[in-house]
Amino acid sequence: MANENDIPISESKQVSLGFEFNKNNWLMDVKGFYKQVDGITASNQGFYNNFQFVNATGNYTAKGAEFLINKTANKYSTWLSYTYSQNNYKFQSFSPSVFPNNVDIRHSVSLAVNYNVLKQLELSIGGMWRSGQPYTKPVEGNETVRDGNDVLVNYSDPNSSNLDDFIRLDVSLNYTFRVTEIMSGALRVGVFNVLGKQNVINRYYEVNPEDSNTAIQIDNKSLDLTPNLSLRFNF
Repeated sequence: MANENDIPISESKQVSLGFEFNKNNWLMDVKGFYKQVDGITASNQGFYNNFQFVNATGNYTAKGAEFLINKTANKYSTWLSYTYSQNNYKFQSFSPSVFPNNVDIRHSVSLAVNYNVLKQLELSIGGMWRSGQPYTKPVEGNETVRDGNDVLVNYSDPNSSNLDDFIRLDVSLNYTFRVTEIMSGALRVGVFNVLGKQNVINRYYEVNPEDSNTAIQIDNKSLDLTPNLSLRFNF
């Protein structure tokens, strides 16, 4: 809990400015934003590097722009969005003091289409692409360092590398039907990550238990191709 000494109360300030255009079932929205949050603590940021167990306070600043375009018709609806964002930490006691946020995603694109194949049957397709999140590599050729009796991963500059781009495509069919006058049902069949893309969402390192001079890479991945089925009744 905040104590106004080593754990201050977080404070934020933000501003956004944009415009919206809506005509003939077309919607376009453009927005710019800026946000600064002061009083964050390093211990709750989820670092997987040499700052993981360091107690420090700082801030982060996020700025960027968002674009959305949507088209709606009788049988379909589609939309496309793009976001550019730059998000950086600043901890005065760290070196370097300014570096990318753990969730700094510079570019993100989303696309979705809903199409009524039949009156009661809807096809939905959704896709996402975004640049990879930052992570911290060990120093090449000097991956570990001894600290007393302990051997630790010798990390390079924080969040100076990026994971591969994230790509996902989802497809689903939704069929609605009436059971009785007061009850309706919906059967939904879908496939999550239909391309089976092996997206790495987090990467960190540990000292190799078989060779303390090297570090081993550990990747956390999102779900592989995953079918799903649901049946819902409304009354």
